[in-house]
Amino acid sequence: MPCGFLGSDNTQLAAELDQRQSVLRGFAVVEPGATLQTLQPLHRVGVRSIRLNLASMSHELESWSRSARLWDALASLGWHLEVHTDIGRLPQVLTQMPGELPLVIDHMAKPEAILANDATVRALSGRAQRGSAYISSLVALTGLGDCILANWRDCGSVSWAARCQFCVSSEKGL
Repeated sequence: MPCGFLGSDNTQLAAELDQRQSVLRGFAVVEPGATLQTLQPLHRVGVRSIRLNLASMSHELESWSRSARLWDALASLGWHLEVHTDIGRLPQVLTQMPGELPLVIDHMAKPEAILANDATVRALSGRAQRGSAYISSLVALTGLGDCILANWRDCGSVSWAARCQFCVSSEKGL
């Protein structure tokens, strides 16, 4: 089952990216059984990530946890994994995901509280010690984002993805 309410048909995404490869990159929603052969055509048009949209869905990811071929394919293509969870559910999800892949957490990671002792903040900080971890959200572009960023700066070694074309634009040490 795909992780997302829109399913895993990336046909329209691929068509749009194919027409604008010089300026656009995208993320795809795929099935847990996706392989390198599934992902290569998407890579050719500019996809650089898969997204698990778990908001309002089950956070039990047994089929994803057993997707070694998919994780190996993502690593060989240099892609990252983007995850969107419900409030406070990220720690559970991180235990089910491979630690080697660059990880982008969407929507400010949705901790219960942006405090260093929050379970989500601790889980992200621990994950950042083992590999690349970034937090992404458009909220950072608003006044609210400044307030949230000020609190996140005190929470450890997670990086902030200022622009997330491939999450190479980030500030370390936030």
